[in-house]
Amino acid sequence: MPSKYPGGIEDPDRFRELVSLFEAQEQRNYYYEQALATVEQEFGPGWYHSDELILGGPMLLMYTWNFAARETKSLDADTVSSIFERHHQAIEEVRSTALVDADLQPGGPAYETVKNVWADMKDHFGQTGTSKVLSLLAPELFVMWDQDIRTRSQRRQGDPRDKKREDRGVYFYLKEAGYSPENNKPRFGRTAEDYILFLQYCKEILQEVVSHPVLQERDATPAKLLDESLYAFYKLENE
Repeated sequence: MPSKYPGGIEDPDRFRELVSLFEAQEQRNYYYEQALATVEQEFGPGWYHSDELILGGPMLLMYTWNFAARETKSLDADTVSSIFERHHQAIEEVRSTALVDADLQPGGPAYETVKNVWADMKDHFGQTGTSKVLSLLAPELFVMWDQDIRTRSQRRQGDPRDKKREDRGVYFYLKEAGYSPENNKPRFGRTAEDYILFLQYCKEILQEVVSHPVLQERDATPAKLLDESLYAFYKLENE
């Protein structure tokens, strides 16, 4: 029977297996934890002017987790501070919101925050980098993604190119679940609406797997553990 969700994570043992794989193999997670700890320590009034937060939080993460992106190569602390200053109120409004409780419908705080910040942040961090930065600033709410998680193409068994594994990115799963992406596969992930749709789908997953023991056993937020399981499934199992 085909899996309902990517990687079969509706099964508690499978979810745990993928999270454990991520913990065992993804050594860069150290930098995420360091960046998150810095943001947590420095977040307060005027946080968007804190060099410690900017350099030790999002810029550290971008240079270790998104170093190949052209946007990362042009980042500087003053630009990042200006971006955060423009959007700090929207970010602060949802900072303590958990994804399972988030209002992702038009007019809802989480929906409006993504609509407010996405275009500006994407111009400077890219669509993958923006999700990573948002995850640091509101770790209970935002789930990270990359191109493989978004739109990895299915390949037929025996394909001589052997470039991609046989399963497909989240784009295909959410379409089968009845969601209606604004963009087609090659463009999916470019707009705020695409990321909101992804979050809606992730919320659906978390509502179903909320009783999985691994969610109670780990210190990471459910949103981060979901990212770990997806990353392990799409990247680590088949590299």
